[in-house]
Amino acid sequence: MEVKSDLLDILLDVMENENCEVKFTRNHLKALILCWTDTSSSAVDWASAEVINHPGILQNAQKEIDHVVGHQSLMEESDDPNLPYIQAIMKEPLWLNPSVPPLEETQSIGRAQWSLGPKDSWVMIRHIGPRPFSTGRRGCPGMVLSMHELPIVVAAIIQCFDWKIPCLSEE
Repeated sequence: MEVKSDLLDILLDVMENENCEVKFTRNHLKALILCWTDTSSSAVDWASAEVINHPGILQNAQKEIDHVVGHQSLMEESDDPNLPYIQAIMKEPLWLNPSVPPLEETQSIGRAQWSLGPKDSWVMIRHIGPRPFSTGRRGCPGMVLSMHELPIVVAAIIQCFDWKIPCLSEE
């Protein structure tokens, strides 16, 4: 029985291959794994924070979960396609709070045929312009898995806990 290689197997093979044009090391692999886990946990954190800070959205999410899953069972992977509102909740924080910190230019930097931009330029991180991103060769290899798994995690958090912001006047 032939076992297909996954991305991690391929990266390990590249790491062991002495004939590769670019040397791939254990440190590269560790950095990739760290990036994968950090971006996922950051996305769940921000989605949870946004839901907690918007009680109407939280109530709508709870209603969708109750309708699809019910009160007697827990979220399962098979429930994911039936939870479009939860999927939308998971995507919104990715636009509002990207895992990569914003970049403010302090000087023009030119390399080959591109430039990061002139001094004092700013990337508009809160500007919504619906354009495709994170696709193609340079897209995130874990995006498909993340966009399948993260809504399930967020839905389970919403389902299993009652979230409230403590009133500041009650201190």
